[in-house]
Amino acid sequence: MRTVGSSFQSQRNNFDIIRMIAASLVLISHSFPLSGHSYEPFAHLGGYETGGGFGVNAFIVISGFLICRSVERGDIEAFYRARFLRIVPALAVVTLLQVFIIGPIFTDASLTQYFSLNLRQFLNVFVFTVVPSAPTVFTDLPHGQMINGSLWTLPIEASFYVVISFLFLGKVLRPERFWVVLVLLAAGYYQLSVSGCSWSDQCGMIARNLPLYSTTRLAVFFSIGAAFWIYRDHIPLSPWIAFFALVALALAASNPGIVKDAFFFVCFSYLVIFVGCYAKVEVNWYEKLGDLSYGTYVFAWPVQQIVLSLFGLEMNPYVFAIIAFVPTVMLACASWNLVEKRALLLKR
Repeated sequence: MRTVGSSFQSQRNNFDIIRMIAASLVLISHSFPLSGHSYEPFAHLGGYETGGGFGVNAFIVISGFLICRSVERGDIEAFYRARFLRIVPALAVVTLLQVFIIGPIFTDASLTQYFSLNLRQFLNVFVFTVVPSAPTVFTDLPHGQMINGSLWTLPIEASFYVVISFLFLGKVLRPERFWVVLVLLAAGYYQLSVSGCSWSDQCGMIARNLPLYSTTRLAVFFSIGAAFWIYRDHIPLSPWIAFFALVALALAASNPGIVKDAFFFVCFSYLVIFVGCYAKVEVNWYEKLGDLSYGTYVFAWPVQQIVLSLFGLEMNPYVFAIIAFVPTVMLACASWNLVEKRALLLKR
């Protein structure tokens, strides 16, 4: 029987491409609310998520799968060093661009006032203290003073890295024990859902930049991704299962509440891992460019705000997405080749 474990080892994976598609989906999805539109096309695909939600969930599932694999190597110091080098250098670059170039150009305040209000963006380099807003910048846009709204996911994902390292040290990342983590997270999310918590009502904060509802929801996706790694030799990888997962999502779309969520958590996660592991997709030109997904994710929002400031809000959202995509990918390519790739060499 072909399993997730055997397919991952023999076929390598397509996760870099999936993450790039996910980052692009976030950019396209944001093109609607950023330009003042209430309509978002992906939200009508069963009502599960917006396009940004689909993209972020895919990121988190893949992260759970690969991070669990990484931490199981046993060198926690190397694990944290690798995570730092993957996240912080590009984040520092986008922060410098925001503070010293984008902000001063698009502020409606004096430079003295601007810098007095915006130097706290340098907290971004600590990841857990990201600052997505920039007072006095982009004030005439629908999401005014929000210079990089996409950064909200970084503290959440980084917190998962910390937790999974402790789970490893506590010997919880084992097939006979990890199911308890899945059950507890599912129960926690269920309790939040029946209590009326949602994206619009987070029901409090776990800690700074860790809203209760969204952190718990993403934790479920992350833990399912981790479970795919932990139980990799027992989970079949089959086109038939993938097909029935799609059918199940279509059928569950009409069921409101926790049943719909349960099907989405499991079926969507399976489909992400299936596409990542089933067969190697050769995209030579993309492999030559490098891994542009993270750069695309962190640069997209500020680029989109710049495009709106220059061209106005009258653009068709799809045209807006295309216009913003080009400079975003160019920045992501420069970030990968000049910053991220070189930083990752320090892991050795």
